[in-house]
Amino acid sequence: MAFYKDFQFANQTLGRFFQHHKNTSLLTPVFKDKQVVILNEDQVNEFNKEKIDGVYGIDFKMLIEMRFKFGWFKIGHANPKVRCDLKVPLKSHNGSSSLGHGFEATECDWDYKWRLWH
Repeated sequence: MAFYKDFQFANQTLGRFFQHHKNTSLLTPVFKDKQVVILNEDQVNEFNKEKIDGVYGIDFKMLIEMRFKFGWFKIGHANPKVRCDLKVPLKSHNGSSSLGHGFEATECDWDYKWRLWH
């Protein structure tokens, strides 16, 4: 889910996949929507400041359902919640970043609940 100023403007569902032992899977969701975001006066002022800076603050939230297996046995279940505060550069019509800003790596917070012997 993608949010701008606490308003969800896009959602993406990823399909199920199996994560092999000692492996990394790259997920590449694409968020785009043509939904109008209605902002209050304070949010409009913040939007205008971000527009001048050329970088927008987007909140990204991901809800995950994981199951753990040992051989043929399902031994656990976890539901991590991931939240990232992204700084996304404004793109011009020709596709270049405004003011020379590029996308920067972002640290994310996560929280989870897990159960053994699901």
